[in-house]
Amino acid sequence: MDFAEGQKAFCFEPDPTKARVLYEARILSCFTAGSIMKKKCYKVHFLGWNNSWDRVVPETHLLPFNEDNKKLKKTLELTIRIKNNRKRKRKINEILKTYFGKKPKLESDDSGSESSENEASKETVDFDDLYRSFVESQQISLKQATEDFKKESITPKVLKFDMPARLKLKLREDSANISRKKKVASLPAKLNLLQIFSLFLESCSKNMVEDIILESLNGIRIIFDNTFSNTLLYKHERPYWEAYISDQVDPSPSVSEVRETRRSAKKRFQKSPTDDIQSHNFISTENLEELRKKKAPSTVCGCIHFLRIFTSLPQVFTSMRMSEEKQKRAVEILGNLLR
Repeated sequence: MDFAEGQKAFCFEPDPTKARVLYEARILSCFTAGSIMKKKCYKVHFLGWNNSWDRVVPETHLLPFNEDNKKLKKTLELTIRIKNNRKRKRKINEILKTYFGKKPKLESDDSGSESSENEASKETVDFDDLYRSFVESQQISLKQATEDFKKESITPKVLKFDMPARLKLKLREDSANISRKKKVASLPAKLNLLQIFSLFLESCSKNMVEDIILESLNGIRIIFDNTFSNTLLYKHERPYWEAYISDQVDPSPSVSEVRETRRSAKKRFQKSPTDDIQSHNFISTENLEELRKKKAPSTVCGCIHFLRIFTSLPQVFTSMRMSEEKQKRAVEILGNLLR
């Protein structure tokens, strides 16, 4: 099947040593590789991932983006819970055989029999060779490609983010409550970050490019979860947070400032939050369950914790070496989110 540039697709994990699961991807370009046996290959971007993970894959790694394959993706994700590698691989093979009627032909798969090994040796794709073919197919010299890489490696200019005055006041109040009054926001928040994002998606107009928003929100969620404990907690909050994630705090409903956050959210969105966060494909059911199980900050913390990330955005952008284009997209979406 042919895939067009910009089209969404499902892509099998390119690394044969890892679980053969499916990822949502977007086609960046298509080209033909191989001097003798011409093979159609695609450069893909995995949605929600940094572009450093963009890969060149053969056509056999791609599936159309439809409901049937979406169900297959969820079924394959369940196998990640199987700890034994051999059992997991066997289960994945069973699923794929049932779905396709036979095991799908993936060039990077290892094979057990001698005949299949010979066949695989003919079909194995050298990804370095694929990339060189990609560069050649786009008529870009290796010298120019190297120069482009060096330009991309230079730390980009960090954009400033102007926070509304009312939210700056909220942050000052938050700081005073914790530093002076020794008060902390109770957990879990009645309206957590994932629910806030879900409400935001429901409020977006249909003419907005939803895929870009989903990808950006997921990136922001990852930043929040990864920087929370080291960057976004006050000294006086740390013992409470550590006690909470170790199940030493009674997870009763919050009576903190989140109550005000929820009222303002209801007024803005005219709809109460639901747990159906994955209805927008923002995050899969399995990933959501995993995040909840390990009490990821985005599943238990609310608006006031999220606001703190804006004071650290320049450092976050610098550490992630985000391009100016991606910074602009993130800042635009964050601005709309805070309106």
